[in-house]
Amino acid sequence: MLEKLILAALITLSLHLHLGWKWTFDNRFGLLSITPNTETVQLFTSQFVNLD
Repeated sequence: MLEKLILAALITLSLHLHLGWKWTFDNRFGLLSITPNTETVQLFTSQFVNLD
């Protein structure tokens, strides 16, 4: 159950990144800005598609 929840969250995150959204996280080390490579995101999502 928990694994499926985490998997769904990762897929959702990867889809948002694929749409070109920019995510900025604030942690104790400062600002971490994530601007993903499109090819990396596509490869990431294709791994989940292959699981089905």
